[in-house]
Amino acid sequence: MNIPCDAVRLHVAVVWSAATLAFFQTAVAQPTDDAFAFSQFDASTQLDLDVAYAAGDLDPDSPSFVADLRYRFEAETITSAGTRWGMRGHIAARTGDGRRGFSQNFQPAPTENGVALAGLATGFSASPTLDDGSGRIELSRAELFLKQNWVEWQLGWGPTAASQTNEAPILALRLFRADRAHADLVGGGLAHTGLSLTAPAVRIGGRSRRILGLSAAISFTPLAERCGLDICRPALNTLIAAPDIQSIVSTSVDFDRRIPSSGVRWRAFLAREWGEVQLPLHSYVDPWLVSAGASREKDGVALSVSYQTTNDGFRAGRYRAISGQLSYEADDWLYSLEIANGDHEVFQVEGSSFSAGASRWIGPNALVSGGVLAHNAGGVGAVLEMGLRF
Repeated sequence: MNIPCDAVRLHVAVVWSAATLAFFQTAVAQPTDDAFAFSQFDASTQLDLDVAYAAGDLDPDSPSFVADLRYRFEAETITSAGTRWGMRGHIAARTGDGRRGFSQNFQPAPTENGVALAGLATGFSASPTLDDGSGRIELSRAELFLKQNWVEWQLGWGPTAASQTNEAPILALRLFRADRAHADLVGGGLAHTGLSLTAPAVRIGGRSRRILGLSAAISFTPLAERCGLDICRPALNTLIAAPDIQSIVSTSVDFDRRIPSSGVRWRAFLAREWGEVQLPLHSYVDPWLVSAGASREKDGVALSVSYQTTNDGFRAGRYRAISGQLSYEADDWLYSLEIANGDHEVFQVEGSSFSAGASRWIGPNALVSGGVLAHNAGGVGAVLEMGLRF
């Protein structure tokens, strides 16, 4: 019997979420004198709330107000044999779709046999993927983990190995950025160096212990999830050809080490993902992407650069994005500059973005940020962000 992929995704998500909740409830229900009682778990939570208001040359499809909420939970225990294990849960929500996240609606778009094509990593297409202004909620993580001497194993719903390694640098502006923007203020933002072939989905993976600053990771995702909080790829229908990605393998190697003699902290990573598609169209091939980045930090000054390229599932043409960031932290203040560029050969678009901002902590939990964002297409806007951290 053929089951639609959407039904498969829904079934897998429901089953895994129910299993994780059952594990949590079972752990809580255990007697306190049991070796695996929940009271024996070391639990931690984190809640981030950000709101942002924008003014200036706003894109008609972009919201002027955005609210973003992220909750993280982790519980860990150690067995009598010394094995550490536990669970992680992450949930994120946003009031608006931020001009459909990074996915954009291009006209005209490439076609084959009268059917529009779509980027399998970027989500670029000739069809809207989300309703303008619609709020969204995402289960970003619901996984069990097992920490052994040299490897941490992860099983459940979550990001790929490459996505966990390829983290965005901390800047004064979080929601409105030149690269990896959660919402596109003035429209035309094309740079994203943190793409993946799937939103958080069911996967199994492992990460090695860091030795001399080096760590490696690998994960396998049987079936990609099209829509996440920031990226939403079009679904296959009669007007657009967007095949599902299967059997995604994700690998990464990263380096993180502070040199004692100089106090300089160096970080670098290299990551790759590839998957399979099954759709009889000449324009598509199995998708892949490669990411790389490096940073240097000393005395509150951080300089970083990120790069990503992907075939986006197309036989001919590439998407490329590159960005650079400079930040300076002094007491409760953080100042940052960012410049980014993205281009897509298939959709024949190219764009550069620039952002500058400053943020300040107010007490232990509140954060206020302000800045400007500009695209080479001519749009310029001012942003005010406020955040709470618990």
